Amino acid sequence: MELPEHKNIRLMLCASSIFFIFAASSLLSDVAHIDGTMGWLDNGVMKLGIDKNFGGAIVYISHSDSSINLVNIHDHGRLIQQSYYAGPSLDRIDEGQHPNWSPWRWNPVQGGNWAGDSSIPLSMAVINEGMTLYSETQPRLWDMGGELAQATMQQWMQFEPGMNNVIRVDNRLVSWRDPDDLWGGPVFAHQECPAVYLIRDMDKVVMYDGDEPWQNQPLTTITEHEPAPPWSKHYPTEHWVACVYPENNFGVGIYSTYDDQFWYVGAVGSQGGTTSAATMHVAPINGGHLDRDAVWDYTYWIIIGDVNTIRARAYELNSRPSPPSAPPLSDINRDGRVDLQDLSALANVWLLDSCLGPFWCDRADLNRSGHVGLNDLAILVDEWCFNR
Repeated sequence: MELPEHKNIRLMLCASSIFFIFAASSLLSDVAHIDGTMGWLDNGVMKLGIDKNFGGAIVYISHSDSSINLVNIHDHGRLIQQSYYAGPSLDRIDEGQHPNWSPWRWNPVQGGNWAGDSSIPLSMAVINEGMTLYSETQPRLWDMGGELAQATMQQWMQFEPGMNNVIRVDNRLVSWRDPDDLWGGPVFAHQECPAVYLIRDMDKVVMYDGDEPWQNQPLTTITEHEPAPPWSKHYPTEHWVACVYPENNFGVGIYSTYDDQFWYVGAVGSQGGTTSAATMHVAPINGGHLDRDAVWDYTYWIIIGDVNTIRARAYELNSRPSPPSAPPLSDINRDGRVDLQDLSALANVWLLDSCLGPFWCDRADLNRSGHVGLNDLAILVDEWCFNR
């Protein structure tokens, strides 16, 4: 028979457990949230914001207790965002291309175009039990007045496990250009993975570009910048570059192993903040051939802190196994995984024809053939089994 005092202790322990479970759930759910046109990640240390008015691109980075945004948002080509190139440079002035951007390649930009028109946000959501912020966009072509690209861009953002000042970003381009479009087949191009524009006041650039990486060798520091563009090319062998304030070495670092070519680094203007025309630019460059039906995935990390902290986090990331890629294309309902809900979504539009981008029959036309059928089911089953 249980003594009354033992029963009371058991009830208190049970109540305490329930309280901590709900408290933990509350903390988890608060990491990612949506407020109007903005989506936010905030863990009390680092804060990231995306904005539908800029195509769901990253428009805000700061320490959680600071109101100073470290991202430059002077126009829709700045930000921290996806931008890709394909095909030859074409003169399309007669079709509305801006003379300053002619001739120009096929260049979908997540934020929008030169005229300040936002790309079209298709989705902004909190997924993965409140831990991941997700956006999907149909981008505009940078050089044209309002033309939309035949493509979608997806973006997943979450804190790196065990690193409260590091956010991992997974990006994906899905292209569905017409077979007879102006830009033709695959042509080699340098891809910015991603394009990063930070405030000009963080004009001290730091990296390691020697031949003894991961040995804590002396860093390279750049404080004088030639007028840009063109951007200068650098080869950081530890796969990270930081832009920091000269007075305290605090700022933003980008870590990316998708840098098989070089990194662009440079500055525009002399000094300035979030909305200034002056800016700092960093971009790890990957060489690639984007065909009309290309799917292009890559991952990078945003780190805040002083230079020593940024470097230490890069060392930790380098020591970890290669991360899994972004969620499979078969994640039809965009919840971060492939399961019965996606199979049900595919069944709801089974055998539908005339599927068109950007939604492709509620995203169930996985191979973008214009028809939902056995080929799409095969893709879903394969990715479901592979990712279990």
